[in-house]
Amino acid sequence: MHHFIQERTSLPLSPVPVEYDDFNEVLDFATKHPGSYIKMPWSGSGQGVYHAIEPGTIEFERWCKGALKRQESLLCEVGLDRILDFALEFKCENGKAELLGYSVFESDFHSQYNSGIVGSKQHLYDIIASKYPPLHDIIPTVTEAVSHIYAANYEGFLGVDMLLYNDGGTTKLNPCVEVNLRATMGLVTCMVGEHILPKGSVGRFKIEYSKSGFHTSQENRIYLT
Repeated sequence: MHHFIQERTSLPLSPVPVEYDDFNEVLDFATKHPGSYIKMPWSGSGQGVYHAIEPGTIEFERWCKGALKRQESLLCEVGLDRILDFALEFKCENGKAELLGYSVFESDFHSQYNSGIVGSKQHLYDIIASKYPPLHDIIPTVTEAVSHIYAANYEGFLGVDMLLYNDGGTTKLNPCVEVNLRATMGLVTCMVGEHILPKGSVGRFKIEYSKSGFHTSQENRIYLT
């Protein structure tokens, strides 16, 4: 998908991930690029991502070799100076992709979802566009990519996670951190903000772990500001 978008825009984008099927090649990449991200081609909820701060460890070797055994290859990406995590939320139906809205979120050290802003579609768009004015130019290209690559063979919700990052003082875009073939947390915040939240309100949807359980935890709630 990254290749598809890159071929159809003149906007500066992040480097395309490199795919390897040999552990030594993965190790060499991670050693040359400290803080890189090693990803399984197929995974869910950030479980298939390894943030390679110390690639020379036994833990790293075991994780990579286990992933290679199960999926036969790994995607390697250089670490970027993160500015903003966001996503475009789609619905694929009858061979076409429809843009439903946007999500702006935070992820943890291991790239797992932490929290997201709940607001109207326009409010979320404005947050992203304020940091990246070419947003309106890239949206049709991403929509075309989703229609071409996914909608022909998949029906349902789909989220494309993206990333704004700083490169020597210039804000650039990673157009495809990952693609989620499901109803995502971002879709929830998008739909709640657009259809349930009182007009003009803004909230935050946050995931918290509680040993006492969902019903008794005081942290399992949407905070409105």
